[in-house]
Amino acid sequence: MTEEERPPIRVPEQRVGDVVPAGLWPDIPQSDLKETLDMEIVVQDCAFLMGDYGEFVVILYFMPDTGEVYTVACGGQVVVRKLHDCKKSGLLPLKAKIIKEARYYDIL
Repeated sequence: MTEEERPPIRVPEQRVGDVVPAGLWPDIPQSDLKETLDMEIVVQDCAFLMGDYGEFVVILYFMPDTGEVYTVACGGQVVVRKLHDCKKSGLLPLKAKIIKEARYYDIL
């Protein structure tokens, strides 16, 4: 390929982080889902990822009584769907409680 045939080099305006946010908050402590069940939390934000068993959500939340901030992951379809709807509608932050109903997880 000659110099004349080579397309011009274009430096894009955006970075990867501008269009695909990290969303995992690596510096925030992770809590176990079992420890988070039935607790009043405030969901600040969430990120949706694909895992071995399908889509799951990583939730950034804080404890309303202490202000402590944590993340927790949940693959429950009902939780994922409800948080998708909340985030898409711009409703976060919201008070919430993750519960286990028989064979599935829900978020109230």
